[in-house]
Amino acid sequence: MRTSVFKNTSVLVLALVGIASRSNANTIVTVPPGLSPGSPYRLVFVTADTYTAESSNIADYNNDVNTEANGVAALEALGATWLDIGSTEAVNAIDNVGIDSGVPIYDLGGDLIASDAGTEVGSGLFGFPYDILAPIQFNEDGGVMLGNVWTGSLDGRAYTGYALGDGDAIFGVSSVSTFGWMTNSADPYTTDMSLYGISGVLTVPESATPEPSSMGLAIGGMALMVIARHRRRRATNGLPAAGACDAGPWQSGVSCETLVCVTWGLVRLGCPGARQHNLRLHRRQPDLHGTLHRHLHDRRLRRIGRNERGIQ
Repeated sequence: MRTSVFKNTSVLVLALVGIASRSNANTIVTVPPGLSPGSPYRLVFVTADTYTAESSNIADYNNDVNTEANGVAALEALGATWLDIGSTEAVNAIDNVGIDSGVPIYDLGGDLIASDAGTEVGSGLFGFPYDILAPIQFNEDGGVMLGNVWTGSLDGRAYTGYALGDGDAIFGVSSVSTFGWMTNSADPYTTDMSLYGISGVLTVPESATPEPSSMGLAIGGMALMVIARHRRRRATNGLPAAGACDAGPWQSGVSCETLVCVTWGLVRLGCPGARQHNLRLHRRQPDLHGTLHRHLHDRRLRRIGRNERGIQ
């Protein structure tokens, strides 16, 4: 049952003194940083409004935290179902919220609270020694709430005789990450305190970058075809006729066609225009480059020899 319709004034005091810089701006983190698209996660917060613990029906508390969360546009937009981390005599907190094994839990400041809502030692929300990784201290507005919170729980289960709806009920403290976050002491159920709310499983949205449309793919394909055709045309400009380089002193029988079709298109080593392709061939295929240069060297020597004999 809600007994206070105003926000807890302690939030304003804490913001003024600057205890938490994130609360000053009243911003909330609805997608934790560092998670990949498609990753599951849950969010948890402490309510800014306060309630009594008179009801023994867990649905009442679930309704309260849902109302709190959906009063904030950014949280409402998630479309989540919010549940109370609390126990009545009939329903344990761990059963009310569901374990969802392997789904990490974050607060509204982006801090990791637990590895999931299970009982893993040292990391689960209800795991021994019942500590959490950081205090659940951010409310639905992004403000810091350092106060008492109804839980009715011991180790995630109802504290018999002190559950929500009993005359005195167990409460935790939102300012700590030790066992006391859930089980600190007991007070009469007419006392006003906050509640812990946790979401169902959420999913990190895919990248906002739009996928290419079919029209875009078609245009891109046509552009690639034009570029490829242009390169082929440029590469074949000035090619010698087939066999034009076969004649002459080529000891290995390497044809001009071989020379002009090495690696990236036109490599006319030993034919007109070879110089600009020489370095590329050297980098891409150094062995072939060396072989062709030896042939070229022999060819030049023979040509020099013929000229000398002609002079004689």
